[in-house]
Amino acid sequence: MFLIGKRDVPDQQGMSMVEMMIAMVIMVVVLGAAISLFVHQQSFLKDENEGTNIRAKGRHAINVLAKEIRMAGNGLPPNEGIQAMSTTSIEFYSNDDGVTTSTPTGAAGTVVATSGSNTLTVVDGSGFASGDNIVVYDPAFSQSHYSALTGASSSELTLGTAFTANFTYSENSRLVTVNKYKDITITQSGTNIVKTVDGSTTTLIGGGAANGLSFNFYGAATIADVTKVGITLNLIDPDNAGATIEFKTDVTLRSVS
Repeated sequence: MFLIGKRDVPDQQGMSMVEMMIAMVIMVVVLGAAISLFVHQQSFLKDENEGTNIRAKGRHAINVLAKEIRMAGNGLPPNEGIQAMSTTSIEFYSNDDGVTTSTPTGAAGTVVATSGSNTLTVVDGSGFASGDNIVVYDPAFSQSHYSALTGASSSELTLGTAFTANFTYSENSRLVTVNKYKDITITQSGTNIVKTVDGSTTTLIGGGAANGLSFNFYGAATIADVTKVGITLNLIDPDNAGATIEFKTDVTLRSVS
């Protein structure tokens, strides 16, 4: 007779309490790791998005500033566009509106403006009005005269400040130019970059993002020596102080000799 040995049969009723606890711990660890990874990815994507946004804003802002300052001296006599400069602000004259005219052509020796007079005959004064700032310029003698207008007609301008010298035609130049101009200042005000035009201030770059604005005039001793302006703009995300960026560019002025 053969004896059949007794074998222990594994418990088929399910996991024990210890096994369940171990499984739960593993699940918690895995879930925690997944949540941590998700949060990290969300934070990374948020930072990347904020970085992309501030870079886009910065590129636009520096282009706006460069475009504005490039107009310094537009329509003005050479080297007379910049009026004041510092590391944090710049003031300049510019014919932004493109309003210009000239005196009628004439023979050499013709006096078109007399010292002490406050009137000037022009080809077309229709674009000018009382209160406008103008500069009268004779390119032959590099002679200029600045004044506000007190009156304007289609053929004559009346100046608030009388001429202090004669303007006379020469063989090389038989006309005198007249340009309207605006007095413009660009500077930082709080967390915005502002533009003041003839005393009226508007926000050029807003949103509370400006964290620093500086200008470099590359060693120019006087305003007449300025030929190039360096611009440095620092921006910050108002919703995330850690998101900052710096932009730099150089602007070569148009109205220089």
